[in-house]
Amino acid sequence: MNYHDILEKASSILKRYPLCNSCLGRQFALLGSNMTNKERGNAIKTLLFMKLIREKEGSRGQEQEIVKILARSGFKPAIDYAMSRSIKFKVESCYICGGLMDKLNVLALKAIVKLRDYNFNTFLVGSLVPSTIINKEDKLRAEFNLEYSESIKREVNREVGKIIQKKLGKVVDFNEPDVLVIIDLGNLDVKIEPMPLLIYGRYRKLARWISQSLWLCKKCNGRGCKECNWTGKKYPLSIQELLGAIVLKRTGGSKFIIHAAGREDVDVRTIGNGRPFIMEIKDPKNMIIDLKSLEQEINFKLRGLLEVFDLRRARREEIALLKGLSEVRKKRYRAIISITDTITDEIIRKIEENLKNRIIKQRTPIRVLSRRPDKIRLKKVYDIKAIKISDHLLKLEILAQGGLYIKELISGDEGRTNPSVSSIIGSSAKCLRLDIVEVEG
Repeated sequence: MNYHDILEKASSILKRYPLCNSCLGRQFALLGSNMTNKERGNAIKTLLFMKLIREKEGSRGQEQEIVKILARSGFKPAIDYAMSRSIKFKVESCYICGGLMDKLNVLALKAIVKLRDYNFNTFLVGSLVPSTIINKEDKLRAEFNLEYSESIKREVNREVGKIIQKKLGKVVDFNEPDVLVIIDLGNLDVKIEPMPLLIYGRYRKLARWISQSLWLCKKCNGRGCKECNWTGKKYPLSIQELLGAIVLKRTGGSKFIIHAAGREDVDVRTIGNGRPFIMEIKDPKNMIIDLKSLEQEINFKLRGLLEVFDLRRARREEIALLKGLSEVRKKRYRAIISITDTITDEIIRKIEENLKNRIIKQRTPIRVLSRRPDKIRLKKVYDIKAIKISDHLLKLEILAQGGLYIKELISGDEGRTNPSVSSIIGSSAKCLRLDIVEVEG
């Protein structure tokens, strides 16, 4: 489309519909760069006006018609020209936006005021535009076969974003912004939506009887009763609560969620290289966190209970990856078990020979049936080493596939796990103490 085609098309549009500079310029947005749609629309109107002044062709009626269509769209030079020649006209609101595009500066400043409540680095602007505006623009584009336009949402997002960027010195991030600024064009309002803050790390659970997540008392559902000693909880402490109290204070968030690569039983420690996990903080006010300082604070305040390390910012897709890989990651365990019969070298040999590189057929353990589907899983024991402690105590070092229930690998769980230590030695075996000493990856 050349210069003359643009002016002819713009003239035809303006004869039919009064458009503000932004809405006119937006219909030709893809034909040029380095200017806003508002500047582009003003330039087109200026060229139409200059063409009129230079040529003054045709009848006075034609001249008045062009002046009127430019003046009614609010183009000031045409308004001054018409008034100087007593040409009657009426300024009308823009057919598409009704004057709302002139409010972008006000909306941007409103966003800036609200953003001062947040400590962030990156942002992205989104917008809500009334369907009536979108429908009118679609109708106009179809009527005049406009192929080089852009959406009004894109213009709103870009122009407001430029103002915020300039005033606050923050960076636009289209992939993972710290905050989302929602411009409600119809209601002339702004909403700030901080994106969840995700922090990856590893934790060591150094004490037993700490659950990973908060478990409410089943009897009272968290209200507090005699059975839970009026705590409302099944277990007195959880990693979720311990970390959440510290992290929420640092970030000003409203909710703390923990995502981990599997979970240990409440009476099991996780030591060694720790368990990978991601902390998710909803509605954070402070997104610029010194993670090393946070790590030190957690480890000092929770010493003897919990340790975290290798903290870093995480991405949303890492949560699914973390959980998906937990079922296949190799995990190394250390178990202290009791055996009814006297432990002999033959018993040790049987355990090691029959469980090393063995596929275990394991039905969902009885103890977790209330919260897990009853199905059969095939899991592998890669390596096992048995060390005698006393006549009835044995230490097992087990390298196994994630998702294998180790306590049931030892006891057999009434035949639901096969083979098991109990079935191999023909005697009752029970796990007394269990530690996770290494989690792969």
